[in-house]
Amino acid sequence: MRARAPRGRAARGPAATARRHHMDRTTSEPVDPRCLRPNIKELGDTVYRDILSFAIAVTIDPVVNCFKPRHCAALSQLADVLRAADGCSQLQQLKRRVALAADAQPPPDAAGAQPPPLAADAPMPHMAAGAQPPPLEPHGLPPPIAADVDLLLDEADAPPLAAAAETPVVQVAGDGQQQPVAGGGAHEPPLQAAPADLTCVVTLLKESRLLFSFLVAISGTPATFSMLAAPAADVLLSVRATIEDFFKPREGTDGTAAMYQQLWGEQLTPPELRARFVAKYPHASDDAAVTGSWFPGLLACRPAAFAPAEEAKLGTCAKNYEEAHKFFSPGTFTICCACAHPKMLGFVVMDKREGPPALLNALLSHFALLPHFVVYDFACGALRSAIGKLPFLLRLVVFVADLFHIVNHLCSDALHPRSYEPMDKANTVAHEQRNAPINLLRRTLRAVGQDEYMDVLKTENVIYNVMAHAKSTCPYPLPESYNYRQYYFSRTPCLCGCDYHPDAPPRPHPPPAVPDHFDADEAGPPAWAGPDYVPLEV
Repeated sequence: MRARAPRGRAARGPAATARRHHMDRTTSEPVDPRCLRPNIKELGDTVYRDILSFAIAVTIDPVVNCFKPRHCAALSQLADVLRAADGCSQLQQLKRRVALAADAQPPPDAAGAQPPPLAADAPMPHMAAGAQPPPLEPHGLPPPIAADVDLLLDEADAPPLAAAAETPVVQVAGDGQQQPVAGGGAHEPPLQAAPADLTCVVTLLKESRLLFSFLVAISGTPATFSMLAAPAADVLLSVRATIEDFFKPREGTDGTAAMYQQLWGEQLTPPELRARFVAKYPHASDDAAVTGSWFPGLLACRPAAFAPAEEAKLGTCAKNYEEAHKFFSPGTFTICCACAHPKMLGFVVMDKREGPPALLNALLSHFALLPHFVVYDFACGALRSAIGKLPFLLRLVVFVADLFHIVNHLCSDALHPRSYEPMDKANTVAHEQRNAPINLLRRTLRAVGQDEYMDVLKTENVIYNVMAHAKSTCPYPLPESYNYRQYYFSRTPCLCGCDYHPDAPPRPHPPPAVPDHFDADEAGPPAWAGPDYVPLEV
């Protein structure tokens, strides 16, 4: 029999646990003069949560994850708004502009496309001897340098053009940074230019729900705003100073992380990056049976950054890799898109337990155009691993945890996917959905050789990708009898020369509409009702 918790114990749900952690651990001991609990409780239940969430996020988690160099100008302008004499009214106008603005989108990449968020799960590339170039040496790491990734990063630092107030999408500007309009003086510009100058601030607040909720909380009443506006402005300026210092150019020597960033983090297009990789490592293999990595259409473009035996710094949270999933093989590390019907982008067969270095190696090795968001169950560990060795990666990529695992973490809301509006429509548990069919093949995979192991996984991924693509073309669920084979050949004719190219299978009829009013008499008894069923009279 299972032991039950004694009566009177506090709730053990995720929300209750997080609240006790933030309140009891950080503001305990009411007799301590440093205790902030009385001041926090005076703010009210509807205010202190958003204030504490932002304060804890910028205190215990790296700010370079949720704020990027392209946000520096907006942070300075927002600090000026908070320090202004009419800062409360200006902030109210900003809140209205954010509410009326369109959905925020990440800046376009070098190719003009918007890479979708990636969902990653499970573990470390299997590298045959001599198949891949040697990774970086783990010792002698210099401070991070500012290295651009693809063509986007050169544009991401520039503030957006002065666009309409309701357009929060980041626009690329080729000239210098825009500065906020200075107050006072006879030659002050007209007031109608102020909304355009704050367009980048609207964009930032539209993207970062964590910061926007904090500003809404401190501007609820004039008394709260007058008390917290100046400290909040100092925090924002400190965040900007941290970002600028983190991405300062620094020198590196051969074999160090700084040299890796200078070689592979430069402003290069995907073909140029691939050409540099082939020129530097001409004997590197692209055969999945040799490398253990299968990413169709994504050839290797960078060497691995972490050695198989290297231990990365993971920060506050921990994950017991060695204590779970003790099977015959460490398994595979899968990467898929975060769509409603996720498609598998590739996988890596591991030679050791899962860890953040496996994710970072897979991203750098096969994705010339890096995604804007990466969903990973151990996002805080991946973030701290990148900070110590791959800071240039953080100029663009935001690491977030999936909704299934975020409740198990001690990290702040900065790693929560709902803290970023572009993640609202993302399927953060896509990797769990795609790994479920793979788990059904465990017994089969244990009994096959290396070639059959790779072939089974490839076939499974291709079949489920076709099914996911077919489901994404229909606004409602497809029946189990849907002909996926016919759908595939309607899009891709058979290559054997038989000229088999059928039409797409017909879509099923949409489900019946739900009636506005439910009449129990017309519906009849429920399906479980027996012959002696008598409805209750209300």
